[in-house]
Amino acid sequence: MNMLKRMESSINSFSMTVEKIHDKFANLLAQIEKQFTGEFEQLSIEDIEVDAPEFEDFLIGNKVKVLLQDIDIDRWKQDLEEDRDLVILLYTLGQ
Repeated sequence: MNMLKRMESSINSFSMTVEKIHDKFANLLAQIEKQFTGEFEQLSIEDIEVDAPEFEDFLIGNKVKVLLQDIDIDRWKQDLEEDRDLVILLYTLGQ
């Protein structure tokens, strides 16, 4: 919905919104890759302080934090990559 509002207001606003969404996808995918390449530590969401900086690489989310290990990473990564590709296409079309 946000993208439609941006497209309605101006192409520059639309492009900026698409870029922000793309950056978010890129950051999430990088975080997933970092999780897979780093040393894996089994954690429990109940046993950690979700706002502690040392757990930042293991968590996603803003208001609600979720451990990456508790997500179907393969499926989510695939979905993120598909969405990222669509956003790149939208950005290209908006230029």
